[in-house]
Amino acid sequence: ALPKTFESLTDDDGRIKAWLPYSSSSTAGEVPVYTLEDVLGEIKGPSRWELRFDTAAYFGGDDKTFFPEAVVVFTVQEGQHYHVPLLVSPYSYTTYRGS
Repeated sequence: ALPKTFESLTDDDGRIKAWLPYSSSSTAGEVPVYTLEDVLGEIKGPSRWELRFDTAAYFGGDDKTFFPEAVVVFTVQEGQHYHVPLLVSPYSYTTYRGS
């Protein structure tokens, strides 16, 4: 199966409230019909996840940050729930498995 992609925005507190299916084809009328719950229900065993953060947009442009994108790849064990905070500045970023 092909990977399914979601997108979201953070709120004023830096938290994501909802994930929406991502469609790079806005003019073709193709709208993804999967939900995050569908994807999570299909997972058996450990799964690999990737989060991409558009840090250039956050800081106001590619010339405002050394890292225009922060990518975090991690493994989730079946049935687990993780928080993955991202601490970011114009010239560095770090992340960890939160509680």
